[in-house]
Amino acid sequence: MLIVRTPVRISFGGGGTDLPAYYQKFGGAVLSTAINKHFYTILQKRVDGKVQVISSDLRVVETWEDISRMSVKGTELEIPLSVMKELGCAVSFNLFLASEIPPGTGLGSSASVCVNVVKTLTTYLGIPLSKYELAERAFHITRNVLGKPVGKQDEYAASCDDDALRGSALRAGAGRDQVRGPHRGCVEPQAGGSVQGIAPPHQHRTFGDRRDHD
Repeated sequence: MLIVRTPVRISFGGGGTDLPAYYQKFGGAVLSTAINKHFYTILQKRVDGKVQVISSDLRVVETWEDISRMSVKGTELEIPLSVMKELGCAVSFNLFLASEIPPGTGLGSSASVCVNVVKTLTTYLGIPLSKYELAERAFHITRNVLGKPVGKQDEYAASCDDDALRGSALRAGAGRDQVRGPHRGCVEPQAGGSVQGIAPPHQHRTFGDRRDHD
């Protein structure tokens, strides 16, 4: 059994400036903090070749034998199914999904779900991802695979703030996004970039000075 949790976040300002269409032209910054409310995934191995997803919040139970050719966009379980397809999962397991907050609260819960399922499955499959890579993979799935008009602050909050109420700073510079915080594992080196820090519990993220590659 594998249990993974990710936090949701509160945003204080700058929402919308983390959209690529905005920060590629004007730069941008957001101020937010993760809170001690979480989304959980529990993975259990199966041996019958099937995949089952149980969502406590959506009150949905679905079982499949092959999702590789399925059209998942627009379905109730589009996020976990899109993650499975993106990772090319060819293993059998149960996923139980549950949250401490209801859907649609404006706390970045969808990003928390995506980050959480990506982390769960890459851990189970033995695929190493840094916290930067985890945030970017979740953002790619949400924006490019599912076509959602989202920015990046939610994925980074869920990926890097596994200790809720701790601060981190992010700047999208010439090379790649950089995250830095007081907890270990959130620093990604970037040539020619800079990081602007701010004391906990807030997160200060600056976007711009780059062409987004997603």
